[in-house]
Amino acid sequence: MNFKKMILVLTITFSAIFTLMLGSSYAYYVSTGGTTLNATTGNFDSAVAVVFNQSQYINVKTGIPIKLSDVETKAGRIFFTLIPDNNVLSDDYEASVTISLTDISIDEELRMNAFKYSLQCDEVWDDGDIMGNAYSKSGTGEDFTDEVLNSDNLVIRTIKIINPSNYYECDFYVYLKENDSDQNHLMNKNFSARIKVNTAFRK
Repeated sequence: MNFKKMILVLTITFSAIFTLMLGSSYAYYVSTGGTTLNATTGNFDSAVAVVFNQSQYINVKTGIPIKLSDVETKAGRIFFTLIPDNNVLSDDYEASVTISLTDISIDEELRMNAFKYSLQCDEVWDDGDIMGNAYSKSGTGEDFTDEVLNSDNLVIRTIKIINPSNYYECDFYVYLKENDSDQNHLMNKNFSARIKVNTAFRK
């Protein structure tokens, strides 16, 4: 093989390798670093899909305490949707979804009553009508006991799926509630966790 042919073969080979590397890197970035995460968990992967609008992780550094009327606009928030697969589930099944927190990290100062979290899930009927705050649960930093932190799991809510044709739009909020006292020592504290969704069903 002469020198020109060798250069041509090497150029084509390196180009092919570079293209494959780019392709695999891009695929990895899309699956792990995108702003929309589709994750399905539970006993059967196809039972209930979980679609996170931004991320399954919440990471909050506490700022100025807020009033309850400001929660929807100023609190840390995760929005996600639970979508049952009515091809898998049917009226013959009893199905449920358990929403928990895991990968929990919380500063000791926030393990108290003024640190709040709340979950609100609206059931949306197959015709688009919203049932309205069908499932809700709220709690405080006092829920993050040593037992919870050691197990790294805090169950927030279990939702029973009555009609698999409906889906559920959920908001999870975390915030520091104003209580008319000096709360400066609670500012600039950290809380982080991951929303975990487990599904279970039986005939």
